[in-house]
Amino acid sequence: MRAKSRTLPAPTILNDQPLYRLNEAARYLQLPTSTVRNWSLGIRSEDRPKYSLIRMADPKRRLLSFSNLVELHILASLRRKHGISLQSIKKSLDFLKRKWSVDRPLLEQSMLTDGKHLFIDHLGSLVNITEQGQGHFREMLEAHLNRIEWNKDGIIFKLYPFTRTNSVSDPMLISISPGIRSGVPCINDRRIPTEIIASRHRAGDNIRFLAEDYDCDVEEIEEAIRYESRAAA
Repeated sequence: MRAKSRTLPAPTILNDQPLYRLNEAARYLQLPTSTVRNWSLGIRSEDRPKYSLIRMADPKRRLLSFSNLVELHILASLRRKHGISLQSIKKSLDFLKRKWSVDRPLLEQSMLTDGKHLFIDHLGSLVNITEQGQGHFREMLEAHLNRIEWNKDGIIFKLYPFTRTNSVSDPMLISISPGIRSGVPCINDRRIPTEIIASRHRAGDNIRFLAEDYDCDVEEIEEAIRYESRAAA
């Protein structure tokens, strides 16, 4: 018997559209492409079955959605500083799915706000993170969560990628939203792709000229160029 279809809010549908190739997602999040591939498609090994950490929007064409981008952004907080194994992260995510009765805990506002301490405690028990290490771990996770914006319905609609040092001090001048310019990074609230800014700067346009041309602050233009420079490195 065929299951009845359920009407989803428009932002949810938009968030799950396949938009990004693996290398694009890696560039936007400033992660190695191999890392994004492993988290998205899984790692095959002789002693355990292949498993991934996220549900890819279009595995056949190897395309990721904005929701996948957010999941990868949060996962980066677990791997960048602590090197926690994929197996341990997967066990903790499976635990959260059961505990919170949600299918994708890394996209649930309640889990990411109220449940993050439970997540850290459970993950810490798996990999023996010390109390001091957990404090740093919480700080790093918090820095990533603060760069996610939800709408009034609890749906993520904007991501502010790190542009400098992956810390709380990074400005939030660049954002990614699936409803703006097909989800490419833009100067926040201005719909100006950072790639266009960087391309014009490489072609010889100076920063002040670009700021006047796009009616932006110099700081916004500088951040767009800095972000694209780091992403291309």
